[in-house]
This record gives sequence, structure tokens and C-alpha cells, in this order.
Amino acid sequence: MSMSASASVPASPDPWSRAFLTFQFGLLVHFGTLRYVRSSPILYPDPPTYYAAVLLLHQYWVYLQHCNVLANPLCQRLDRRYGVALLRRDRHWSIAGTLSAYWCRESLGLFLCLPFLTGAATRYLVVYSLAYHAVKSAGVRRDARRRCSPPGGVLRIVIDRFYHHSAAERATSAARLALQGSDTWIHLRVVREMAGAAGTAEQAAVMRIFWVWVAHAAANQYFGMSTASLMVHAWTGLANRRKKAERKVERKKVEKKVESDDDESSSSSATETTSEDSFLLVSPPSPDRSLEVDDADPYVVRSLLRPGRASADLPDGGAAAEGVDAAVRLETT
Repeated sequence: MSMSASASVPASPDPWSRAFLTFQFGLLVHFGTLRYVRSSPILYPDPPTYYAAVLLLHQYWVYLQHCNVLANPLCQRLDRRYGVALLRRDRHWSIAGTLSAYWCRESLGLFLCLPFLTGAATRYLVVYSLAYHAVKSAGVRRDARRRCSPPGGVLRIVIDRFYHHSAAERATSAARLALQGSDTWIHLRVVREMAGAAGTAEQAAVMRIFWVWVAHAAANQYFGMSTASLMVHAWTGLANRRKKAERKVERKKVEKKVESDDDESSSSSATETTSEDSFLLVSPPSPDRSLEVDDADPYVVRSLLRPGRASADLPDGGAAAEGVDAAVRLETT
């Protein structure tokens, strides 16, 4: 009875309902944040420059994303289903590349905000956040290399559900909520300090960036496609482009060695070119149809990330692996 109850997954609302609920969630977060910022004392008395205003808008966008991931179960479900589908295809490096790119952008934005922060506590919290994201990027790179994630591994924690069946699971879920909540709170503090002395133009820009964000979040729910899918397709395109270049180099080497049989060499070259072009012209499958697979098993992430499930003969991460390495180097510099 307990197994059947735990395996049952509530039906997802229809696309319009998901989009509308996400829109309402965004309104609640936005106007609640504005009320909190306006009621706070002005910590940065000088009017913000254009550079500071751009950083403020970026921080507010990241803050809204954090709130959506932290407190919107529809966003959590969408990201988890997409992550599970990628794990089933052994695309560990695609997930690692996407997460590292997000965390590197977030760390760079926080670092650039440091000169505009006057509160000593906020500056220390930003430094902690930079170290926190560097540790996460290094952890997700390690999990992608070994294609598994132990209990407490970054890849498993990011994709897995929040469990409460045992004391250990409740402690892990509480730690995850504390880490994600503290990270969101740090962005809120940065936004509060940088928006304290914002003028009318900056406030109008914040309002416009919110409408863009909430329309984007609602569209994600309506079409059932996570923003991360665009990053995954980008990594896939880079990997395919590199494979095409490598095959062209190998084909030229073969053509130089086999000069006696020109007809056979040209026919094989034409056949290979056709197969490559047809492979590259096929666009990645729509996440809504083939990647976002419903995970009825509540422990599917643990099963997919267990040691030994993925084959050791899988190719390396290619462009995605290099991107993760670059992100880790940038965050630890």
C-alpha cells in the first residue's frame, strides 16, 4: 500500500492552468519584493549609474529565477522531468554544462555588484555565495565525469525530489531548502541595496524586466519546455559541429592515402558527407514530446545516477566538458 501510494504521481494541470498559476506566482513575488525594498532604508545614497542599473536588472532577473525554482512546484516538476529524460539518455555533460553556465553567470554578476554594496554583511554573504557556486560547479563536474552521483552529490541533489520518509531524507531536504533559500535571500539583499536609491527610470526598467520574465516563465509552463532545454540544444550543436570537423579531417587523410582508387574514394566520401549532413540537419527532438518523460517512480533519479548504470565506454563531454572546466576555473580564480 505504501509503495503504490509513493509511486502515484499527481496529474499535471493543463498548459493554460500551469501558465496562469506561474503568472500569479510571479506577481506575488514581484510586488512583495517591491514592498520590501521600498520599506527598507536607503543603504546606497548615490543615484545608480547606467552600469549599476544594468547589474540591478540582472540581479533582479536572477532573483526571480531563484524564487521560481525554490517555491514554484510547477517549475520544479518541469526541470526535474527534463533532467530525468537527459539522464536516461546519458547526457550527464549536457546537464553539467547547463548548470555550470548558469552558476558562472550568477557568480560573475554578484562579483561585479561588490563595488556598489555598502553593507559589510551583504559583501561577506556575496563572497560566501561565490564560494558556494564554485563548490557546486566543481561537484557537478565530478559527477558528470564519473556519470553517477552518490548521496549528497551535487547532480543528484539538484535534480532529485524532496523526500520526507526517513530522518536522513528529511535532514537532506531541510539542508537543500536552507541552501537554496539562503542563496535567494542573498540576491534579495543585493537587490535591496542597489535599488534603494533607484530613480523613476530604474524603477520603470525593473517593472519592464519583470513583465518580460513572467511572460517567459508562463510560456515555459504553457509549452512544457524548460529554459535549460535551449542550453542543452546549444551544447548538442557544439558537439555535433566538432564531430563534423573531426570527420572531415579524417576523410581528407583517407583521401590522401588512397590515391590509386579515385572512384571508390570519391563515392565513399560522398556517402559520408550525405550521412553527416543528414545527421546535422535533424533538429534536436522537442523536449515537450520526447525529453520530458513522466517519472512515475519517485526514486528514478537515484536509480539513474547509481554507480555502474552508465556505460564506461561513453564518449567524453567534448564542448560541454570544456565549458564546465572553464566555468570552474573562472569561479575559482
